[in-house]
Amino acid sequence: MNNIDYDTLTHKIHNSLLEIKDLRWSLNQISTTLDDIRDKIDPIEKGLRQKLEEIEEER
Repeated sequence: MNNIDYDTLTHKIHNSLLEIKDLRWSLNQISTTLDDIRDKIDPIEKGLRQKLEEIEEER
């Protein structure tokens, strides 16, 4: 029969779950950072598009 050390198995599974939790937290941080960057880029893009339209209209 298989000789399974349930304590070791349980410990490894628990550690894996903690690692997954940490990865989820990191992904959420990255997502928040990307959202912050997008929030800063969007007005710049909008301003540049408006300026381009103004320049094209003046031509």
